[in-house]
Amino acid sequence: TLVFEAEKESPNTMKRAPRRLGSPLFSKSVVWQSLIEGMVLVAIMVLAHWYMLENGWGEDHARAITFLLVTLTNVMLILAISGKRAVADAFARGVTPLTVVVTVVSLVLVLVYTIEPVRTLFKFSAISIEEALAAFGLALVAVSLLFPLRKLLGMRATKV
Repeated sequence: TLVFEAEKESPNTMKRAPRRLGSPLFSKSVVWQSLIEGMVLVAIMVLAHWYMLENGWGEDHARAITFLLVTLTNVMLILAISGKRAVADAFARGVTPLTVVVTVVSLVLVLVYTIEPVRTLFKFSAISIEEALAAFGLALVAVSLLFPLRKLLGMRATKV
């Protein structure tokens, strides 16, 4: 939430009518959209993990790649929800909550996957750069699938 709270408000914020006092903070459509999108992302991750196990990958190896996939998908989802303007603005301003979150997550991932005692703590096996890039690519595809899904189901882009 730190990332979203630090974003600049949209130019028309003060022109919109305030939310009615008794109205819910999130509409039913926003809740349903979030649930559907979350289920799609979870299904992709579960299928990826299942695929690895079914094709002879070790449990520690599949767990390591799936954890990376989950983490990268979450970061990409934050970036996608923030929007191009907010992301570009955050990185242009230098140190912002968004840049701090992306940097810290990146550093923690590097530490988790390169320091053997940390990998052992998580019961991860070592992964190759190619496998890390494949996880990155799958996370990017998974989050990108949400945009045509929204159009298909008649949903709007999520506003924070």
